[in-house]
Amino acid sequence: MQPQKILTELKKRGLFLQADGKKLHFIGPSGSLDAEILAEIRAAKPAIISLLTAPSPPAPSPSPPSPSAAAIEAARARINPALRLTPDERDELALALACLDCGIDPESEVTR
Repeated sequence: MQPQKILTELKKRGLFLQADGKKLHFIGPSGSLDAEILAEIRAAKPAIISLLTAPSPPAPSPSPPSPSAAAIEAARARINPALRLTPDERDELALALACLDCGIDPESEVTR
């Protein structure tokens, strides 16, 4: 029997093995081991110890959740205050900026 299958069978029986150097320690209810499974453990002992002492692979890091469209829009509004303006306010701002570019006072009678 393969070492992983032996450990799975022991787990079903409520038993666990712990490696301590070249020794194996059983943890669980007494009387759960029979001659057949003991023979399997003895035959695969070096492989079981290797399996129990091998470093476990690192857990994959979870990917961050994707932001919703509403969250993206809210972030844009915080970053760019002009996005919080109404369409009329945006037009007024654009006109004021154009006037300043041309050297005209946006508050003059010409722009009103």
